[in-house]
Amino acid sequence: SAAEGVSPWRELRSRTYLANTLAFGFGFSVMMAYISASPFVYQVMLGLTPMQYGIAFAVNALGLTAVSALSARLTASVSSRRLLGVGLSLTLIATLSLLTLVLTGAPAWTIAIPIFVAVSCQGLILGNATALALAAVPRASGSGSAGLGALQFGLGAAVSPLVSLGGEHTALPLAVVMVTLSVLALVAYSAGRTVN
Repeated sequence: SAAEGVSPWRELRSRTYLANTLAFGFGFSVMMAYISASPFVYQVMLGLTPMQYGIAFAVNALGLTAVSALSARLTASVSSRRLLGVGLSLTLIATLSLLTLVLTGAPAWTIAIPIFVAVSCQGLILGNATALALAAVPRASGSGSAGLGALQFGLGAAVSPLVSLGGEHTALPLAVVMVTLSVLALVAYSAGRTVN
């Protein structure tokens, strides 16, 4: 049949797969930017001890885990596409809030709040973007998964050095990088959303 003649590689070039893979990659990179910057943000800027930093890191991880569990429950009644859109939108709001706090010279401790929200929202993004991307390539799921992983770590490695460009006493590079990645993730999601 005509369907059998479609190359798996053609599936990997599908707009739906590429859009959700990019949304996943940029979304994951938001979290990588936070992870890379977190030692100086929490210990230098916020003045936390190593023990307090560990607790703060664990709290953010707990937020991510809790939202991931909530997302898994919600998929029974809400589409993965909608959950992904909500996660990406909330991440953009959180990162814009972070940038605003940094630019207005708000007390350093306040930046921990939008960071927590942005990291927690990955629980709505990573699983749902993965599911949507792989559902678009049923005959090339192995290659599709490899593409997700390659982009995930490639982008993560690329953004990690950027967050420390201003030194360890400013969160401005982190905020700019997180906002940029959030915008790119939402643009990618929107590009795939027009596909039925």
